[in-house]
Amino acid sequence: NIRFMKIYRYRTASFNTYRELLNKKFWFSRYSRLNDPFDGMYINNTGDGGLDKFVESLEICCFSKVPNSLLMWAHYTDSHRGICIELEVDDKEYKTSFLEVDYSEELPILDEVRTFPSGHPSEGSLRINIDKEGRIFRTKSLDWGYEEEVRIVRFAEESDNKGSMCECPGKLTAV
Repeated sequence: NIRFMKIYRYRTASFNTYRELLNKKFWFSRYSRLNDPFDGMYINNTGDGGLDKFVESLEICCFSKVPNSLLMWAHYTDSHRGICIELEVDDKEYKTSFLEVDYSEELPILDEVRTFPSGHPSEGSLRINIDKEGRIFRTKSLDWGYEEEVRIVRFAEESDNKGSMCECPGKLTAV
């Protein structure tokens, strides 16, 4: 028995938005390009700068669980002149592809990073527990709580871009 969830993407009425709809590919922004300057920030107590470079290489695509937020319309649709895209995502896709954002007054603290040792088949890789270390990818200030955000986080294919267009799971069900 498959269950479905609806998520929403508030957008300006622009060429880029229409391109998203036409190609069913959505814009993934680099952390440094998000509208919240504290998004993706964390306290790194590990002494290892490798994770900082890793975070800089990520792109984010944001959605909301709320279909009718006046604040979302005001902030993300050019003052109520844009559109809201509705996607329907099955439970399995939702659980494996989307991160639900937590809202907190405090930055996430990273105390440990696990890397694979030299000579290991996964050498150079990071092991990240989404519930613990992964909080750095899904924590925002309490001020943004009205968004009820869910997001997809992915690796950027190019290191010098502002973001990229990529496919997202789910089915477009309304605009």
